[in-house]
Amino acid sequence: MNKRTTIKSDIVVRGVPFVGMWSTGNETGISFGIRTGQLRNIHVTSYTRDGIMNCHITDTAKDPQKIWEQEIPISDIENLHDEFVKHHVKRYYWFQRYLQFSDRFVDALMTWGKTKGVREYDIGPIFEALLSNDILTRKRIRKGFQEGMRAGVVRRGSDIYFVAPFEKKKMLFMNTDVKKNIFWRLPPTQGYDIYFDYIEKEGIIEDSGIFSSEKKELVKAAFLGLMADAGIETDEE
Repeated sequence: MNKRTTIKSDIVVRGVPFVGMWSTGNETGISFGIRTGQLRNIHVTSYTRDGIMNCHITDTAKDPQKIWEQEIPISDIENLHDEFVKHHVKRYYWFQRYLQFSDRFVDALMTWGKTKGVREYDIGPIFEALLSNDILTRKRIRKGFQEGMRAGVVRRGSDIYFVAPFEKKKMLFMNTDVKKNIFWRLPPTQGYDIYFDYIEKEGIIEDSGIFSSEKKELVKAAFLGLMADAGIETDEE
């Protein structure tokens, strides 16, 4: 088994520290948590071992410390392939349209994805792209495929679906609500969702003191600056 590697990272907004994270792991699994500066340690762990995929949440202030756990056999995951193809690979026709993500947004996400190992991540460019007027452009899905398998979204009823054409007549088609797609059946997907809900419910960020009044104002100013640059007016002075 390889030695576990620990990484501490910071999310910043235009250079202003927003929230810190840590992760430690090896080839079999990973643990992740929000850095709070407290002795209390709350983290989510997922691993694959002995034919089992396991995910659990630990809170060192509780007794027992493991407050949630779920696991499934690896064989069950392998069986999900056919279901994935059935539910998330769809045919599209030449006339079907979607709202394609802008180059700016895609480039910002790609840059984020390529920063593995970097200790600081500035999410400013992603928010700038999200706030821009051209974040979504209505196009034919076939055109998106011809332009390099460009991704976008479509709305059906009250649901929004992620669309990525990968062949001339086939696309990846997934509900953006993770609870409504097949990945929700994987323990880590549920684990991380429950983890962040638990962090909020326990008031960890507020009680940790990592958001001082001064820091709150700096973060607020950074976000307001993003909105102002995008031409979005607010009631803030």
